[in-house]
Amino acid sequence: MAYTAFDRFVARLRFRAVRPHIHKGTRVCDLGCGLDARFLQWLGSRIRLGVGIDYQWSPSPNGVSVILADISRRLPMRGAQFDHVVMLAVLEHLAEVGVLRRFVPRLEGLLRAS
Repeated sequence: MAYTAFDRFVARLRFRAVRPHIHKGTRVCDLGCGLDARFLQWLGSRIRLGVGIDYQWSPSPNGVSVILADISRRLPMRGAQFDHVVMLAVLEHLAEVGVLRRFVPRLEGLLRAS
């Protein structure tokens, strides 16, 4: 599904709200990154590493690493790899309460000790 102008506008507002919390030179995982991993693209050279995870993705020549996976089933990586894990407009898509209960503790395992 293509993004509308309104979708892009709201996404930019989210990005601006989150950016002050993303430290320079860090590793960021964007769970539910969307079709084009736009947030990671937007962060650009501010971050050392950006990895997006989503069940759908359209390849683009932007150099962003994306793992195709359904995050409601499992997270396809080992823990303690990232300084930041973001989920922008994702939780509402994880409709089952049981999925949320299993999912949230797994997020903590992705973060590196600071």
